[in-house]
Amino acid sequence: MKRSLIVMLTLVVAVASAEAYLRLTVPFEIMYQTWFSRGVHTADDDFGLVYTKNFKGYMRHSDRSWNIPLDLDENGFRKSQSYSCTDDCLDVVLLGGQSQMFGYGLQDRYTIAAEIAKASRVPIKVYNTAWPSLDLSLNFQVYKKLLENKVKPKFVILGLYNTTVASIRVMSDDFDFMHERPSKKIFQYFPDLFVVPLGKIASSVGPIYYKSYVTAGIISFVDRAIYFVERIMNADTETIRSVLYNKLLYGSSKKNSDNAEYLANNNVNILKFQKFMTYLKTYFKKRDCELLVVFLPHASGVENLYSEVKAIIPPDVDVIDINEELHEETGVKGNYIAAGHYNKHMTNLIGKRIAAEIQNRVSVLNVR
Repeated sequence: MKRSLIVMLTLVVAVASAEAYLRLTVPFEIMYQTWFSRGVHTADDDFGLVYTKNFKGYMRHSDRSWNIPLDLDENGFRKSQSYSCTDDCLDVVLLGGQSQMFGYGLQDRYTIAAEIAKASRVPIKVYNTAWPSLDLSLNFQVYKKLLENKVKPKFVILGLYNTTVASIRVMSDDFDFMHERPSKKIFQYFPDLFVVPLGKIASSVGPIYYKSYVTAGIISFVDRAIYFVERIMNADTETIRSVLYNKLLYGSSKKNSDNAEYLANNNVNILKFQKFMTYLKTYFKKRDCELLVVFLPHASGVENLYSEVKAIIPPDVDVIDINEELHEETGVKGNYIAAGHYNKHMTNLIGKRIAAEIQNRVSVLNVR
């Protein structure tokens, strides 16, 4: 009996000590938001959350990215980049690409935007509208609301990274913004910055999940164990690649064989994704701007699903093909920081390739 009491008391002290330590070292207000310093987000009627205008803070990740300065502009974007740019330089907009295009974990001078500007032989000014975890269709709407009336880009670089067409479903047929994103669902659109209790246990306990670091950790651990056990029990001959492919294109890892309704929905999603790509090309062409699509490499290689997604890109949409060129670099673990984000070596390679494509197209335009 005495021994049991000692064990229980020890456990209580251990849990209380862990909770106290975490609350003393990590401000409670930024629980589950440790990737950035406090205040990086501001509530917005249209988008739920946006990145705070003129924010000055830090990016914080234990993997070689702790307290990296982050200085956002008057729109909440990373600062525009230009080198030797005069009044007549060309404007280039980066759209999509999530945290990779954003340059998470890197100072401004090492982002893809900065590397494009540095490598370009044509004087350009690069505007980076990418936000971490922001889906492609929503990123387009953010650009239209915050930047479109302030710049006249000659090129828009559309970054595809872990691209999903699931988000396209909430858009109208003409891809105007539909107000179906209430603030209470903001977690769905910024999943890397907030923890969403989606597990079986976490979703049932509700607010309790957010009351304690230790409680959240235990619940998350058990939910993860349940998830893996279910996956093992339900495993079949479907490969990991096909699971990822379905999730990427259709917003679900559900096996799509022997299900006519699901196949029909998949086809609808693919067609809408293709229509969206064509729509973007036409949209920017009307504004005397070229749309260039670039598939951003993924640290694991397989999750990028480059060949599958490229196959459904409409033939009239131009693609900057860097995956083949950077194939050897993609698999090098040392080329990534902060849970798989590019280090400055990778952004340099990507930036140079995009800048070269811009240079080639400017030369063609000049000849015309």
